[in-house]
This record gives sequence, C-alpha cells and structure tokens, in this order.
Amino acid sequence: MQKKGFTLIELLIVVAIIAILAAIAVPNFLEAQTRSKVSRCKADMRSLVTALESYAVDNNKYPPPADTAVYTSADAWGTHFHSRIPNYLTTPIAYVTALYQDPFVSQNNTFTSTTYPDATQVGKRYVYYETEGMVQNLGDFWGGTLVPWLGKWAMYGYGPDRTPFQGSKATLLPYDPTNGTVSPGNIVRCQRNVDGTPVNPVTGTFLWP
Repeated sequence: MQKKGFTLIELLIVVAIIAILAAIAVPNFLEAQTRSKVSRCKADMRSLVTALESYAVDNNKYPPPADTAVYTSADAWGTHFHSRIPNYLTTPIAYVTALYQDPFVSQNNTFTSTTYPDATQVGKRYVYYETEGMVQNLGDFWGGTLVPWLGKWAMYGYGPDRTPFQGSKATLLPYDPTNGTVSPGNIVRCQRNVDGTPVNPVTGTFLWP
C-alpha cells in the first residue's frame, strides 16, 4: 500500500490559511488587551479615589504627592505639587491594599529634572497632583482657574499611546476610544470631573500648561 504525503502546494495552502487567521486574530487580541488595560486603569483610579477621600476624612487634608513633601513659600515652582501616588495611602494606615502600577508603563518613568525633583519618583505608579501645592507654589493664577475646576486633586495614567504628560498640550487630551483604541490622550481623573477632562467646558481652552 502506497502512503501519500502532503504536496508542497498543499503545505503552502495550509500555511497561507494559518497566516490569514493569525492576521485576523492578532489585531483583535491586541485591541482586547488594550481595552482591558484601560478598564484596569479606571478601576485602579476608582479605588485610589476612595483611598484619597478616606485619608482626607481622617487628616483634614489630602496627601502630598511627594512622600516627604512639606509645603513652604520657599518651594520652587512645581517642586511639590505632583509626583506619584504617595505611600501615605498604605502607610501607616492602609487606605488601599496596593499602590497600583500603570499597566501602560513597561518600565520606570525615566523623566528627570532638577526643577521637578519629585516628578522623578513616579516609577510605574499613576501620576498624582495635589492642588494645594499648586496654589502655594504658583499663586492666584492656579487658585483662580485650574484648582476650582479640578478640585483638590487629579491623577492620570499614560494611556494606550504610552505618552506621559510633560508639557505638550497634545498629551493633555483625555483618552477617548472613539478616536481609536490606540490614540493620543492620557487616562485622567480629578476630584470634580470623573473623566478628568483638562479643558474648560465653557471656553474650550486648556487649563493645564
């Protein structure tokens, strides 16, 4: 009895079919993975919001972003108003079980600056702003515009484009999946606006520098 194997053409057809299926499946998998990470970011932030508000109830103020920050009039611009989600939320009282890491940050934030020393401590955590520090460091401009609109705090994650906020207005856009699953924008949340949109809804102008 003669055994018959696959011909080269048949093997090529099988390989082509597998390649077509992979071309269909892989993008769908990557999109589902991205959506899952976005959902995780928002869930993390909801937990962090509860922790921040619980801390404020116990301490009559929100935690400073830098783990050792002490606000004084001598602080340089920006020195102590933004950094990572602080250790104060887990130590000495655990207001949250973990200081969540941004799933869109694959390695520690390597941003360095002598002007913003606390910003270099972010690592993989979400970035956190405590607006009292903005007022004390930047004066009435922030107190008269940005702070009342944001509330007492704001936080953000890099988002699917994996771009941090470092001054460009493009990176201040809130992430919107209708622009594409992987599109520009940070996942932002602040005390007075759940979606954290950093745009004045009346004037349409950006409120962050």
